[in-house]
Amino acid sequence: MQIEDRKLFYRGALLAWIPLAVVFLPSVIWMIRTMSESKATGLAAVAGGYAEGFTTFGLLAFVASEVVGIGLLWRSMSREHGVRSVGAGLSIGCAGLGLLAIAGVLWMMVRSRY
Repeated sequence: MQIEDRKLFYRGALLAWIPLAVVFLPSVIWMIRTMSESKATGLAAVAGGYAEGFTTFGLLAFVASEVVGIGLLWRSMSREHGVRSVGAGLSIGCAGLGLLAIAGVLWMMVRSRY
């Protein structure tokens, strides 16, 4: 049972952290570079950075990976392994914040159209 929990933890952590590293880090770097070059501020700079990142990686893959990662991490939590449970909890929290950021961006996009 412990080996299965460890595998669930590793798989869940990978699924929770890879999309954040692949999408958010290049997006933040692109946003900073674009803001310094074009003096764009506010929603224009943020939306441009996110659009660039999601165009290359894909919104559905990001959301699906985060949801599956949260599920695997949730299943890997146990009372016997406190450190693993803390790591899983932190990863679940960060993945949840990533999903919340996606929901916020989508909400702003829908709201700006109407």
